[in-house]
Amino acid sequence: MSEGYKRQQSERLDEREQSLSRGWMDLAACRGNPEPFLANRGRTYRQARAICAGCPVRTKCLDFAVAGGRDVMGYWGGTSARQRQWLRARRGAAA
Repeated sequence: MSEGYKRQQSERLDEREQSLSRGWMDLAACRGNPEPFLANRGRTYRQARAICAGCPVRTKCLDFAVAGGRDVMGYWGGTSARQRQWLRARRGAAA
């Protein structure tokens, strides 16, 4: 993964954090360590899954990522972008 791509993804995460209430994000287990959560073709999210598994705000993070209207990049709330797309479609069908 190129340094430019990493920086762009990190900046996107920073912008998203700044535009939201930081309440639950301040409690996230991933706070200050975005690298394992950034999207990268062929990357496994093994480390991200392990961090999310013990996170006290995992549910809030997942709700944020699914409700965002457009998909956020990377691994959020214990899910990949593809998993969130499926959840979004399922929630829409249930409504």
